[in-house]
Amino acid sequence: TWDYRISKRKMGTHRGHLYLFLVIALLPLATEAVDKSNFKTCEQSSFCKRNRNLSRDKGRENTFYVVEEKTKRIDQKNTFIAYLRHSQRPAPTLQLTLSIYEFGIIRCWIEEIAPFRKKFTVSKYAPVIMNGTLKKLPIQIQDAKNMVIISPVASSNELRLNGLRGGARNQSERNSYLVEIDLSKFVLRYKVNGKIMAVANDAQLFNYEEYRTISEQESFSASKLQYDATSYEDNIGSLWYDAFKGFNSSIPYGPSSVGLDFKFPESIQLYGLPEHASHFLLEPTVKSGDPYRLFHLDVYDYDPNSRMALYGTVPYVLSKDAESLTEIIWVNSAETWVDVHEEGNKTV
Repeated sequence: TWDYRISKRKMGTHRGHLYLFLVIALLPLATEAVDKSNFKTCEQSSFCKRNRNLSRDKGRENTFYVVEEKTKRIDQKNTFIAYLRHSQRPAPTLQLTLSIYEFGIIRCWIEEIAPFRKKFTVSKYAPVIMNGTLKKLPIQIQDAKNMVIISPVASSNELRLNGLRGGARNQSERNSYLVEIDLSKFVLRYKVNGKIMAVANDAQLFNYEEYRTISEQESFSASKLQYDATSYEDNIGSLWYDAFKGFNSSIPYGPSSVGLDFKFPESIQLYGLPEHASHFLLEPTVKSGDPYRLFHLDVYDYDPNSRMALYGTVPYVLSKDAESLTEIIWVNSAETWVDVHEEGNKTV
């Protein structure tokens, strides 16, 4: 599940903060180098490695998810529901739900329709809390060519974006917002006043691995199908155990990783993923080492300017463009790796 939110701020410079950083940077450092061999890299993490290999495969044109048009509906709780089917499978296996809250918050949730074994989930019914419980808005759907458009009903379709000036709130601005979902190839776009702020699955990297038996995986591997990232795993056994530095952990129900790409078309800068001793501005990772790792560790020493995991994880990113901020929080408590790409001079 993930949430979108957009807000507008007056962007200013912070010379005092920059000065403080420079002074601290000039102080001598008395630290010992961390032993990096004690911490897992993406190459040593089976699910990170295979999802990265999936993202690097440029020949995946015939493997994608489609939205089953006949299944889309709005339920009694003002939630949009539709089934997702992989292009290489005969029937849908996943259910997408989407809700819209005040302040332009969009909550999306994807889960299995009939799981082999139900996975742990954070409650999808608990809305994001910000200054009290958020109001869930009534929604409507509109059909377009190979697309469905979801928006609040007319009386609710005002996005209040509170700006800050001198510590005081400006008068709220009125903005319209909606979600577009492509049916033929599952893509989700979040738009405000006609401008695309964020896109999910634009690169078709959505990967959802279902629990399975070893015999089912052997049949899947023999079929040469590619409906999840396990087709990029050379060692089938590593899907059922995790080995690192002589320690073996069993994975009794098999692979269960989830992957999804997000794009910010208007982004100038990208921030977030706290609890890393790295730059405030997120850096591109694809050509420069490991992704950002989100995993709780009791670390007593670490490298500065490093993406290695520390004490806590906050799966939250904030994209800044010339006029506004768009935020995404990935509501998943499991170990996560995050790659950051850059197109031209834009961090996406």
